[in-house]
Amino acid sequence: MNSKNIVASLLCTAAIAATGLTLSTSTALGQPAEKTTKSPIKGDRMDQCIKMSSACVIACGKASTHCTKFAKDNKGEHAAMASLSADCSDCCASFLAFASRNSQLSTAMAACCATCCDQCATECEKMPGDEMKECAKACRECATACRAMAR
Repeated sequence: MNSKNIVASLLCTAAIAATGLTLSTSTALGQPAEKTTKSPIKGDRMDQCIKMSSACVIACGKASTHCTKFAKDNKGEHAAMASLSADCSDCCASFLAFASRNSQLSTAMAACCATCCDQCATECEKMPGDEMKECAKACRECATACRAMAR
């Protein structure tokens, strides 16, 4: 595993750990834990959206790192893409935070995630490099899964 993969894995783990901390803190403060019962259809859709969002966080992180390297060579389109892919990664991580605590806003956040992923995929498809192709693919899959969940 190269250093980029390690960093991406650590960031994803940290995001998931932080969301777990939020969940346990709200319960520890005496707030009632929300019901985790889901309909089987919504549950399957949410599970798929969570899976695709996790993959998207990693792919967008790799794309952002890739673009940052090229942006240092005064390639403006790479600087903008580094920012967009980082934003998309953050949006997907935010959805994961909402989903981890079974937030009432998870469905709305899934719809937002789908929108961010559509835009990121469209821009990634215009850029060269395997990282960009992988990001576009992960974003398209995430957008599809999150849109299905948001229905």
